[in-house]
Amino acid sequence: MFNDDDGMQMNFIRVDHKGVVISLVQHTISDKTTIQEVSILPDMDTIIHYDGSLDSLIEALHSIKNTMEKNP
Repeated sequence: MFNDDDGMQMNFIRVDHKGVVISLVQHTISDKTTIQEVSILPDMDTIIHYDGSLDSLIEALHSIKNTMEKNP
């Protein structure tokens, strides 16, 4: 997690799946979550937003995985 002087917290997670890097991002400013998304790097052509719940994150990850399998 990265914290800046303005109270912004930025979380970045990178996961490798069959040689493709998946990015999970969550940014919070002053206790308000502003960005929650999963994307395929490096192009970020596919970005799936999630609402912060486990079910929503799992759904976003499944969607990213399905996109990767359809477009190898």
